[in-house]
Amino acid sequence: MGAIRGNRLDPEVKLELVGVVVDAKRQGFAISRSCELLMLSRRRFHRWVQGKDLDNLEADDLADAPPVPRTVANKITESERQAIIDAAGDPDNSHLRHRKLAHTLSRRDECYVSPSTALRVLRSVNLVSDFVRLPRPTHQKPEKVVTEPNQIWGWDLSWIKVMGSFWYLIAIIDLYSRKIVGYAVRPQATSEDVKDVFDKALANEGLLAMDSPMPKSLSDRGTQMRSKSIRRFFVDLGITQLFARPHTPADNAEIESFFATIKGERLYKMSYDDPIQMINDVDGFVIFYNQQRLHQGLGFVTPAEKHDGSWEAIIEARRIGMKRAQQHRLEVNRGCRGTSDAD
Repeated sequence: MGAIRGNRLDPEVKLELVGVVVDAKRQGFAISRSCELLMLSRRRFHRWVQGKDLDNLEADDLADAPPVPRTVANKITESERQAIIDAAGDPDNSHLRHRKLAHTLSRRDECYVSPSTALRVLRSVNLVSDFVRLPRPTHQKPEKVVTEPNQIWGWDLSWIKVMGSFWYLIAIIDLYSRKIVGYAVRPQATSEDVKDVFDKALANEGLLAMDSPMPKSLSDRGTQMRSKSIRRFFVDLGITQLFARPHTPADNAEIESFFATIKGERLYKMSYDDPIQMINDVDGFVIFYNQQRLHQGLGFVTPAEKHDGSWEAIIEARRIGMKRAQQHRLEVNRGCRGTSDAD
């Protein structure tokens, strides 16, 4: 407190201040009141005189004691320090950072220190290299430009609950027409099941002839999609595999949308105790989806019409019909207005 706060004082100045406080105390003043008047911290005064004889106090008794390093009871020994340094310099441990290095030393019964202690020792001898985190691998978005049927087929697996177990729906959709070109419901979804569905889809589309170009395969990165047997199967057929980016279902949105449609419009409305009933429902819905259900993304034609090319005539007929209806309404309404004027 006061002007001397934070300043070191000479022993003679301390002795004079202490003498003033002691004399005032003998005359009845409290030490706290004397220190307040002198603008001297009471705690500082007691620290100066602690354990000393106030009647025989000399200036040397109040000299500042030289700083003495404190002894740290839990400080590691020199042998432990050297063990850490030697272990870090061992080429066999070059791949270990400080945490694993500390635990490795304890497993070998060579040294028991915390990871933070190991890091501090390694930093003191400049044995800590800058950690460079490798970036996550990036995946390109699959190219999905299609101009005609059977250029890219998207496919995936989904499950259907039947009593207390799950059956699997394997479906293949043509990205151009949104037609389901192949599907199957199986009690399991192995690579062999997938190959069987593809074989039948290629046969139904007439693509097994020698000169027929094969569609590309678009899928996510599931187990069946990346298995050796599936890769070999596609290579043998000349089918190029395209993969969606991890955690990006929008890259294969067409098949995901189909699964949402069949479940929302049919399967979720039913409760199946018999797999035969469920398979019949899937069969019926796929026929309805391909041949009757108008697809908004296709301009309200069916996937089958888009697939076989008849969609252009349907849309053109609607355009002509809309124009003719508009002209007819104009003629009718003008005629009604003329009748009203005559009346």
